[in-house]
Amino acid sequence: MRSRDHPDECRWGGAGDGAGAGLRQRRGKRLLTRASIRTWSDIGHGPALVLLHGWGASGAFFAAQEALGGQGVRVLIPDLPGHGPTAVSDPGLTVPDLTDAVAAFLVDRQVEKPVLVGWSMGALVALDLLHRHRMRAAGLSILDMTPKVPNAPDWAYGIAGGQTEADMTATASAMAAGWGDFAPRIAFSLFARGAPPDPVWLAEATARLAAQDAPTLANLWRSLASTDARPALAALDIPIQVILGARSRIYGPTLADFYRADVPRADLTVLEGAGHAPQIEQPAAINAALLAFVQRVTAVA
Repeated sequence: MRSRDHPDECRWGGAGDGAGAGLRQRRGKRLLTRASIRTWSDIGHGPALVLLHGWGASGAFFAAQEALGGQGVRVLIPDLPGHGPTAVSDPGLTVPDLTDAVAAFLVDRQVEKPVLVGWSMGALVALDLLHRHRMRAAGLSILDMTPKVPNAPDWAYGIAGGQTEADMTATASAMAAGWGDFAPRIAFSLFARGAPPDPVWLAEATARLAAQDAPTLANLWRSLASTDARPALAALDIPIQVILGARSRIYGPTLADFYRADVPRADLTVLEGAGHAPQIEQPAAINAALLAFVQRVTAVA
């Protein structure tokens, strides 16, 4: 089933319901969510692979990974609240709100013990699912992401350029006032250093980013600035796969040093020639790595 082409706006509280608040049943308890998943893809049968996209993006940035649905895997790709073509404006939206919506979505879709894939901000959502929601998962795959985006005196593995939480907060205000100037630059930053981006994908990424609601994304950027998922990452007791882009414009090469030193049991790959969006630039390599990871962790889950 490909519900991305047929958004189910009434399923979780009704079309036109603002941020999409609704109640969900979760293991006998009522879960109140500020926002809901309005559009998604659900393809194939087998162990569940849930792909969570990055800030400002949408499930369309995982288009190449839909092919895994024909290889014995159930692939679920939601558009996170505030993102995608059916998003509604919600200037108060935060990263925990996204997590709550995903948790409710997975219960609604009867997804149990999935393999979570978090690209960029999606990795923070996945870590919050595992830590705050105590979700049971077979494994976690992190695509080019740090557990803490802003840099700090005790943290040098954040966003490239050395931006601090204060810097990111100031940037959020500028985004809200002039999103049209930011969208093309952000789209370009997704692709690898030292090589021209694919023009088709660059144009599509720019258009998709430009269409998003500036106040909503600005507040999510503030939320990213205040998020520290290092404790959640340190507490994990499930298999971890980390794939970093060797030529990422968003994170520097030292991020790999952090994972080697602090998460030594993670299966770490630094993908040569890839930028911040390796699933777009090198889809065959990413699909092969994800399929192998799913097969390995679900065989013993």
